[in-house]
Amino acid sequence: MINKAAKGLQIVLILGMCLGLIGAIAGLTQAGMAATPGANRTGGTISGTVACLGLIRGSTDEVLVSLFDAWGSNPLPIDTVHITCGDPYQFDSLPNGTYYLYAFLDENATGGGPPDPGEPGSGEPDPIVISGTSLAHTNIVLEIARYIERVSLFGGKSGLGEEAWDSTDPAISEDGRFVVFYVRDSFYTNRGVYIHDRLEDETHQFSTNDYSIGFDSPDISADGKYVAVTYFHQQEEKPRVVALLVKELGADPENLTVIPPIEDSSPAFDEPSISGNGCRVAFEFIYEDTSDEVRDVYLYDCGTGTTHLISEAYNSSDPGDDFSMAPAISDDGNFVAFASRATNLVSGPTSGDYRIYVRDITDIANPETALIPLPEGFAEAGVGQPSISADGRFVAYHYNYEHIFVYDRLTEVTVMVSPNEIETESPSISGDGRYVAFTGWIYENETWFNDIYVHDLHTGMTKLVTRGLDGIPDDENAGAPDISADGRFVTFWSEDAQLVVDDGNETRDVFVYINEPALTIEIVGAGTVSKFPNESTFDFDTVVVLTPIAGANAVFDGWTGLDSGELIDNEDGTWSITMDTDKVITANFLSSGYTIFLPMIVR
Repeated sequence: MINKAAKGLQIVLILGMCLGLIGAIAGLTQAGMAATPGANRTGGTISGTVACLGLIRGSTDEVLVSLFDAWGSNPLPIDTVHITCGDPYQFDSLPNGTYYLYAFLDENATGGGPPDPGEPGSGEPDPIVISGTSLAHTNIVLEIARYIERVSLFGGKSGLGEEAWDSTDPAISEDGRFVVFYVRDSFYTNRGVYIHDRLEDETHQFSTNDYSIGFDSPDISADGKYVAVTYFHQQEEKPRVVALLVKELGADPENLTVIPPIEDSSPAFDEPSISGNGCRVAFEFIYEDTSDEVRDVYLYDCGTGTTHLISEAYNSSDPGDDFSMAPAISDDGNFVAFASRATNLVSGPTSGDYRIYVRDITDIANPETALIPLPEGFAEAGVGQPSISADGRFVAYHYNYEHIFVYDRLTEVTVMVSPNEIETESPSISGDGRYVAFTGWIYENETWFNDIYVHDLHTGMTKLVTRGLDGIPDDENAGAPDISADGRFVTFWSEDAQLVVDDGNETRDVFVYINEPALTIEIVGAGTVSKFPNESTFDFDTVVVLTPIAGANAVFDGWTGLDSGELIDNEDGTWSITMDTDKVITANFLSSGYTIFLPMIVR
């Protein structure tokens, strides 16, 4: 039994505990108020850093960060600081009000704004409110990204410059280093094929010892060592000279393979497609037969030095009974996809509309041709422009210029990869079949214009490649995308002068887009995730550290969305992920189920 003295002591102890807790809370509140940045009478603070992404990551070029008190048409900054990529910025002594931040890369070194056409900026700003209850806004990361560079510049290390020439029909090597493209001026006096080396920053014209002008339709092997071109040259009152040429770049003495015409009546070569090691080349051959034009697909094999008919009739050595065109060879050289409206290439009947076929030439003496089925629910219609993955498993093609489909020859599954709201053409599939670049057409304000897109079959995400300075889709024409075998780079031509700075030639140029991997973090429950580096896209193979932060009365309950082994537990409350592709991950938080009660005094 407790006596009165003990009971009184117990009440005093409880009161002391309660008063002490209340005092501690009050002390913490006062300390927090005193420690709040900008809580004095000098005004508010806005600070953070500028992250430079893509081609400008790690750049030392000058960045201008401007602060505005209004945002709209042609706003004027109230203050500007000059820093370099990755450096911090800070604006102090700000009175109460609403502010906006904008940063851009001063590539032309003008020392002030507004940005010149093509200079990358941080995009549409969000409002930042300075008030008595919100004086400090820190750690605001402004992202400046350049994912596009122009490669149709001419000259060597002494200096590259633009020319008033149309540059089109690009192709890119596996690692994105070499880009080959066709060039001509409006009078065809300057025309030919050029190769740009992105590592050495040099552009060289394709040439040979025995052939002069007349090169067209270039393609480059995945290893970047061989270039295939068509050759057509006709002088007045002389017979035309026609050939398909394959040249080893940098070889001394010159290593040139010449494939002569298969027929002599008005011959021409078109659309060569070269294998990864440059040994096999599929191509389209055109000639006249009793005044009718004939188009067929052939293959040259350097191993045997022979040419083989690809668009061959079933159980026959004759060509198919109608046009075949647009060949695409797998990097391993064992498969050729092509479009044809011939009706006798396989055993079953076909309608005479263009369809996609794949010729298996693994055993060149016993080739087999297979018809790619139409997507389920889609009627007979023109399909074309096939692109094939490195091992021949995946085939991308357009359906009636309305959709892009990818057919998996192993699982026999067809997937549509283009958005419904745009019309499409010119698909190009990466070596592993994951990414598909394509051209999309949009009709707005009684005008057609097109853009370049990249679709990721693993995540289902579609990226717009051709964004202008203002971040909106390009309203000029663009086309002929070609994606590198590793999926990291896309080359294309465009007429837009605002994709890069100082584009003043008013002609088509060839560009390269860096398909940098993006990390998407989805949240289920009450919590957040911090990441380091704190960016939206990353250099390939960057290791990103993730820290889940549970909200009130919640606990972290693990990750979902990634395959086992992709996420490494660092065993310190953080996880690491390597950004080798686009990735989507979900952080799951659960209610803890605990409630904390403070002591109470009840009379």
